Amino acid sequence: MDNLEQLKKRIYSVLQSSKSTISDDELRMRIGNADVALRVTALNSLISEKKIKAIAVNNVAHFELVVEEKSHEDIVLDVIREADKNGIWIRDIRSKTKLAELVLNKVLKSLENKKLIKSIKAISNRKLYFLFDLQPDETITGGACYDSGSIREDIVRNLKTTCLQHLYDKWKSSFEKAVAIFDSNSGGDNDDFTNQHFDPVYASASDIYDEFKGAKLFHDIKLVDIENILNVLCFECKILKKIIGDRSLFRYNPLNRDKSDLFYAPCMICHLYKDCKPGSVRISPENCRYINYELF
Repeated sequence: MDNLEQLKKRIYSVLQSSKSTISDDELRMRIGNADVALRVTALNSLISEKKIKAIAVNNVAHFELVVEEKSHEDIVLDVIREADKNGIWIRDIRSKTKLAELVLNKVLKSLENKKLIKSIKAISNRKLYFLFDLQPDETITGGACYDSGSIREDIVRNLKTTCLQHLYDKWKSSFEKAVAIFDSNSGGDNDDFTNQHFDPVYASASDIYDEFKGAKLFHDIKLVDIENILNVLCFECKILKKIIGDRSLFRYNPLNRDKSDLFYAPCMICHLYKDCKPGSVRISPENCRYINYELF
């Protein structure tokens, strides 16, 4: 029995390595000396198992592997599996499988009913397909700030308010500390005051994330969500950003404007704007008496 199984494996290996059908004579030559009866038994066994098939070419026996044809579901499932955590759009599935639209829709519905795949609406508003047990990448779903491709306004609003309050508290604490040091040195040597570095006024996204985790706030929030919220607050001029090396630090903006700095520039209402030219001796931004560059 062991000899039979070994011979079957040798025959299958020879056919597998062959790019086309091979004749009985060639097969006999490539598998080496083998008992005729045992070889015939091995061939018949492989044929009955539907692993190989025998065909006649010019009245000569030839053998080849049986290529198992995949079902439409298997083909679609392989394409979705290949997409992994990034998911795949139905148009891309149709392009790769070459299946008709009606057939593909039927296959996708069947796979979803069998809980082999699932569909998720991405932040791009596209419906993407994933393997059922696979967790999509957060760049696809948008993380905790998104639900079914739409922004969760309540979460975003609460995050913005909490982050802003956190930075305000740090700014207020540092400001009060600075005032206390200044008052204690009032009328005397202020070297102690000028040498102070009130770095606690700044915080990184990682610092804020750790604070929230320690306070058990926003359980589903990731570090990238905090980074995105802080950037939004920067664009809204609610906070200021300072980059040191590869770190981004944030602090509360005491001006706390609701509009961009350009909105507050006197140039927007200046009656001399038509004559104002950079580098001009007479009227230019460089010698403008109305602009305080420290505020912009």
